[in-house]
Amino acid sequence: MKTGDVLVLTPRSRYGRNLVKKTGNIVKVKYIQPGKFCVEHWNQSCRWIDNQYDKDFDWQFKEVRDNFLERTEELEMRRAIGYPMDLLGNNIETSKERVERWELELTEN
Repeated sequence: MKTGDVLVLTPRSRYGRNLVKKTGNIVKVKYIQPGKFCVEHWNQSCRWIDNQYDKDFDWQFKEVRDNFLERTEELEMRRAIGYPMDLLGNNIETSKERVERWELELTEN
């Protein structure tokens, strides 16, 4: 297991079932320490899970840090800091660039 792996949690206890209902059962490994690891519920909350026997959850690998997931995180970060992009990551023109293009088109005609 490594940071970034995606896991599916299966609840064992009542607490585990309630947490899965609240935040979902798909998690991403955020930190790893000897004997335990921390998982993140898609930017909602984090929790530590024991490697050998956790009283609240069983877990299994869903997918291993694929390129699409990394690209999604990169796009999310770029959008958060103001890069103009559509949902697929294509650059789109800003309103300032659009006005400049229109002015250029008007002066050409």
